Amino acid sequence: MSNTGIVTLREKHQQQRTVVVSGIGRSGTTAMIRALYSMGLPKTGKLTTATQDDHSIGQHLNAADRGKLVDEVTRRDNLHDCWGFKWPMVFRDKHLLNVLRNPVMVLMSRDPVAIARRAADAKRFCRMPVDQWLTQVTDANHDMLRFALHETTMPVMLCSYEKLITQPVTCLRHVAKLTGLTYRDASEIRLLDRRYLGHNTRRFEATGD
Repeated sequence: MSNTGIVTLREKHQQQRTVVVSGIGRSGTTAMIRALYSMGLPKTGKLTTATQDDHSIGQHLNAADRGKLVDEVTRRDNLHDCWGFKWPMVFRDKHLLNVLRNPVMVLMSRDPVAIARRAADAKRFCRMPVDQWLTQVTDANHDMLRFALHETTMPVMLCSYEKLITQPVTCLRHVAKLTGLTYRDASEIRLLDRRYLGHNTRRFEATGD
């Protein structure tokens, strides 16, 4: 049996739902939210250009007045039966999760060494040795898995970034099933661009593990 890199917890379908993509920074959340938008998830907020973070949600998360966050969520609920957004580490924000309508969460998982190495080398992050970044990434991964397994009753899918990139068709079919979106052929998904694999992506589909 092929390793899909997918673990689905508490699968449940609701006509009215909110799809949330989250994970640790640099874990593949941008690739996933782009795929979901390509599969028909409405873009309902102001998105950052490079990472597709939902600036409107993030702005209200960081504000002192959380009532504005509730108003923003309610506005989107009134416009769409299904909408969604991406924000890193949002599984730690219980206030937001409590106001979302029938949330369904896709949590991205990636090799922690790759995340720590990238963070240690990036100029926009605080300068720390890679071993300190590894500690932070490990702790955040533990928090994420504890949330998915023990701290929530919402449907959650844990998705391997490495499998998303090497087996996109398999991964995105599972994601479409969980989120209630319509799967589209992987050739239509923007995550399959030169930044990840180059021109030929279909050859990876037959590799199994």
